Parts: sequence; structure tokens; C-alpha cells
Amino acid sequence: MPATPSHKKKSFVWIPGVGPSAAALTNLRETTHIPSTVPGEAWFMGERRRMYDEFFEYSPLEIPKKVLCEFLWEASSGTSSFSEDLDEVENWRSWFRYLLPTLIIRGDEKDCFNFLIEAVITAFFSIYRNGWTSEHAEFRENILDTLGTAIMMPSLWDVQGESITAQGEDWSVQRGPACDGALSASLFFCLSYLKRSEVAAWTESLLTIDSAFFRAHFLTWLAGSYEILAKGVCSFREIEKAPFEVQWENSFLLDQLPPTISNANRQIFLSSLKANLTTERLCEWLDDIAQYPPLYEPLSMAGIAETVNDVVLAK
Repeated sequence: MPATPSHKKKSFVWIPGVGPSAAALTNLRETTHIPSTVPGEAWFMGERRRMYDEFFEYSPLEIPKKVLCEFLWEASSGTSSFSEDLDEVENWRSWFRYLLPTLIIRGDEKDCFNFLIEAVITAFFSIYRNGWTSEHAEFRENILDTLGTAIMMPSLWDVQGESITAQGEDWSVQRGPACDGALSASLFFCLSYLKRSEVAAWTESLLTIDSAFFRAHFLTWLAGSYEILAKGVCSFREIEKAPFEVQWENSFLLDQLPPTISNANRQIFLSSLKANLTTERLCEWLDDIAQYPPLYEPLSMAGIAETVNDVVLAK
């Protein structure tokens, strides 16, 4: 008798060049619809409120990025500050949900400082602060397979296999290292929404990414975020006080969120790191990073590797 084919879902992992799932994006599109009224700004002092009429004038792919960034700020800050105004909050949520598949596809678009993916993740945390009970059954999986993998999309990795978002950061010995915001937000995002059974495989996949820039920024993120990961700080705003700079656009808007990274996920993540990121492997990473002096020298001067080895990975 022939064996029954297995339909078990593959482990959630990060692989450079393997970005958002086309099937999951389609599912997100097919489970939403365009709202009937345009959203407006959350903060206004004059007689006329800024309304996003462009949302009816352009297709989602054609809406100017500047307009999308403005809307993401309004939706993120408005949801946090005007939660009692249910109609407004629902309109921001509805438009964010409708635009979400396009926002993910356009996550590689960049202004002077930030990639769009960073602001999208901030808005997602803010808008879904109370969960997503109104969404379809596969929503969590669809979100992880799209927004959760957007940082891996092919356009964010160069021909040498190096992370483009990480290369956008201008490190210096004087300033010190700073983890890229798109990467930082994506790491926190996955840690928050993965199931405990999924965390170890994802963590191990991070360690196989053969990119000096990714590794340098990941080490900086570990050193800077350790207190949140180890102690379970309730607010993502705490990253502003990190001992090493961890960027994340508008993360201060998330200071009123309940704990979003479970104790189980934190513990599994750190345990998997300790089991797989050995001192020998860390030294190999540093040798690889050393081929880029503008990357290696700030990392070395700040003692990032020592902090990771002696604090984060301490048994």
C-alpha cells in the first residue's frame, strides 16, 4: 500500500532571497475589501483635516510612498492615542488591512533613512495590539509567511549575498554600531508571533545566513536587546535605552502594548542561541566581518562580540 503523502507544513525559517509567499499574499488579498471611506490624519490643529483621498485616486501599487509613510504614522499613532474613537480606529485598521499585501510587496522601498517594511511592522503591532479575532483562520500563518519574511525578499540582498538593509547603516568608531531598523523590527516581529514549536528552527536558520553585514547587525541586536529578551520587559520602547543602538522607526508608539514576546519564546530563542552559537562559531563570524573594516572596527571598539559571548551566551 503506497504511503500517504505528507502535508505537514515546513518549518518557518529565514533564507536570503526567499521572501513573501505568493500564495499567502493572495490569501491576504482575497480576505479583505476596499473600505468605503478614506482615512484621515490623527493629529490636526486647523479647521480642515487631511484626508487620504489618494487612496481612491490611485491603485495601491501607485500610491506615492510618501503618502503611505504618512498614513502608517497616522494609523500607528492614532490607534495608540485615540483608542476610544472606535469608528476612526476601525477605519485605520480596515485601510491598513486592505493595503497590507501591497505594503509588504513594497517593503523594499526606501526613503533617506528607512525601508518601508519597518513602518509597516510598527503599524501592525499597533493596529493588532488586541489580537486578530476578526481575521480568517490562517491569518497568523499568512502574516508570518509574508511580512515575517519580507526582510528576506530578493531585492534586499545583493549579488554577493549581503544584506542591503544592513549596508544602509553608516557605522563609525565614534558613533559605534547600530542595528538596522528593518532587521530589528523583523526579528522582534517573528519572536512575537511564532509559536513556541517554531522558534528553535527559525533561530537556527538565522545562524546559517552567510552575510557579514547581517551577522554584524544581528550581534549588535543581541547585545542591545538582551535585557528585553532575558527579562521580559513589557514595552518595545525600552529599546531606546539599549546599551547598544537598536533602531526601529516609531517603536516608541508601542510603549503601551502588553507583553508581546512570550516567556516560552524568549527562553527557547536564547537556549537555541546558546546551543548553536558557540565561541568558535562566533570567532569565525568575526573573521568574516573583518574583511569589512568600516563594519569590523566599530563592532570591535564597542565590544559587541565580547558582550554576546559573555552575557547573551553565558551558560
